[in-house]
Amino acid sequence: MVVAKVETRDEVAKSVSTGRSERTVVKVGFDFGTNTSVICAAESGKDVELKQDMVLSVVGYPKPGLLPGILPRGKRVLFGEEAIQHRLHLNLKWPLIKGIVTDFEPAKDFMGHVRTVIDPDGAKEIWAVIGCPANSNSEKCHDLRTGCASAFSKVLIVPEPFLAAMGFRDESRLDDPTYVDPTRNSLFVDIGAGTTDFCMVQGFYPTSNEMASMNKAGNDIDTAITAAIRRKYPDWAVTAIRITRLKEQYSFVGEAPERIVVTELVGGKPRHLDITNEIKVGCDSLVDDVVKHIEEMASRCDTDAVETMLNNIILTGGGSLIRNLCEVIQAKLHGKGYTTARVRRVDDYKRLVAKGALKTAKAVRDDQWQIPV
Repeated sequence: MVVAKVETRDEVAKSVSTGRSERTVVKVGFDFGTNTSVICAAESGKDVELKQDMVLSVVGYPKPGLLPGILPRGKRVLFGEEAIQHRLHLNLKWPLIKGIVTDFEPAKDFMGHVRTVIDPDGAKEIWAVIGCPANSNSEKCHDLRTGCASAFSKVLIVPEPFLAAMGFRDESRLDDPTYVDPTRNSLFVDIGAGTTDFCMVQGFYPTSNEMASMNKAGNDIDTAITAAIRRKYPDWAVTAIRITRLKEQYSFVGEAPERIVVTELVGGKPRHLDITNEIKVGCDSLVDDVVKHIEEMASRCDTDAVETMLNNIILTGGGSLIRNLCEVIQAKLHGKGYTTARVRRVDDYKRLVAKGALKTAKAVRDDQWQIPV
C-alpha cells in the first residue's frame, strides 16, 4: 500500500517561503459551482487530461438504518451523479448555497473527492485558483479557502466573471485587428445556480466598483417553476431534481418555441401535463433583475467606455442557455434607450471559468499563492 506523505504546517509554510516543493505540483483551475464543479489541470506547464473534469456538487450520506450492501461497493459517502442515482437511500447535501460554503462537513468531503479525481494516489501537491461570486467579502472568501483546505496545498480566490473572461479570451488572435478581445472592454454576466454575477472587464483586475452580484439565479428559477406547477397540478409530487432537469431541457423566455407537454406519474397513473406557462413564469422572473443590474453597471462605467462595453455584453453560466434570453435582454435594453447594446452568449460556458482559472494559475508567481486555513 502506498501512503501519501502528509506535510506539517511548518513544512507547508517553508515551501511557501522558498517557493519550492519536494513533491510534484499540479496547478488547477477550479470552478466550485453551486450545481456543478469543473476542474482544469496542468503539470510542468502542460495541460493534463483528467478522466473526469466535471462533478455535480452534491454529497450523499446514507439514511439512518440503511441495510448493508444497498450502496455500491460498500461506500459510505457518494458524490456527484452517483449520489443522485442513489438518492432514495441517501440524505443529499450541497457544499455551496448561493455560491457560499455554509456547511463545512460536506464541503470538506466533496473537496476530498475532487482531490482524488485530480490525484488518485495522493502523491502530488495541488495549487488551485478558485472562482468565487463577484464581490464576495473577506469572510466568504475565508470560508471558501477553509472548505478547500483538505484538497489544495495553496490557493488563490478570484471572482468568477473575471475568470470567465480569461477563459473566453483567445490569445492566438490578439494580433488580429478584427478580433474583439473580451478582456479589453466588456460586461460579463455569469448566471449560475446560486448567484448571478456582473463584472466589467477592462484590461485589468476589476475593483469592487466594477463587480456586482445578486442572489437570484438558476435555483430561484427552479423555485418559481415549482410553485407555479404546484398551483396548477397540486397532486403532482414533483421533486427538486426533476424540476431542475425539466428547466435544463425546456427553459425559455419570451414567446414559447413550442408547447411543453410532459408525461409524468400523478397518483400512480401517467398523465400528460402542459407546463409551458410554468416554465415561462419561472424563467421570465430573472430577466428584469438582470436588465436592472446591467443598467447599474453602465452607470458606473466611464462615459467614454460605456458604449463599447454595452456593445460587448457576454452571458455565461448555465442560465445563459435559456432560449431567447440574449434576444429578450437586448430588446429590453434597446427599449430603455441603450440602442447600441449587443448581448451574446459563449459556446462552451461549462469550462470557461475553470479554463480562465488555469490560465491564471500558470501565470501567478509562487510567492503570490496563499495557504488555505
